[in-house]
Amino acid sequence: MSIKEKSKQKFEMLTKFLFAVYLIGLTWAILFKFKFNIHELNGSKNLILKPFFLDDGVRFYKSDFYTNLIAFVPFGIYISALKREGKVVLNLIISVLVMFMTSLFYEMSQYIFQIGCSDINDLISNTLGGVIGIIIYYILYLVFRKRTNTVVTVLAFLGTIAVTVFVVISILNGSCSTFQNQLLKLFNS
Repeated sequence: MSIKEKSKQKFEMLTKFLFAVYLIGLTWAILFKFKFNIHELNGSKNLILKPFFLDDGVRFYKSDFYTNLIAFVPFGIYISALKREGKVVLNLIISVLVMFMTSLFYEMSQYIFQIGCSDINDLISNTLGGVIGIIIYYILYLVFRKRTNTVVTVLAFLGTIAVTVFVVISILNGSCSTFQNQLLKLFNS
């Protein structure tokens, strides 16, 4: 195996590791609401099936939609970076299906375990965020070509370090949901 192939393999392993870290963080955010104690979670069993409305008929919260959308953009980028060579259309369909099914898993888990609101809007925004991630990956591919996965892995590594530092600082300051609150302020303005 050549040095170039070994290097490529190491970057792929790092990308898989970073994707796993991202999924753990995503699960902590979606299912555990940035809490360490499961008893602190909201014990509701809400199900909203009408798109762009809440269960009481009121328009949905745009900030939640945008937060979910942003949270799933890395998912689309990771899926694209980890895809196997093959037909582009088939990879795209599989990628969107994987994102949709992952989002559906999170929404069903919230409902089954009564730890939040299961919402069709979340399913839509999560999947759309993943699709935006796929588009971003392909734009990066147009610029970097064969170096795209290396660029994505380096950016993901730096992003993971930044988010980890932010979360640790938030925990030390006693506010795990600071990042979420900042996003809410941003989208409510």
